[in-house]
Amino acid sequence: MEYEAYLPEYLGREEVAPETRAEVVELVTLALQKGLGRALRASRGRDPFVQDAFHDALVRIMKSKQG
Repeated sequence: MEYEAYLPEYLGREEVAPETRAEVVELVTLALQKGLGRALRASRGRDPFVQDAFHDALVRIMKSKQG
């Protein structure tokens, strides 16, 4: 998937469950395909680790668009 490049490296650590990584990928995909507002609403109530990784991915996306 093309969005994998935006994921923070720490999601690849052994102690991070594959389901957690999948949640972040889902949110990033939603943000890029359906819009940021929708993805932010979908992220509410999720595990704080998932929210943090999602926000880290969003920052990476924004940086890649700037330069």
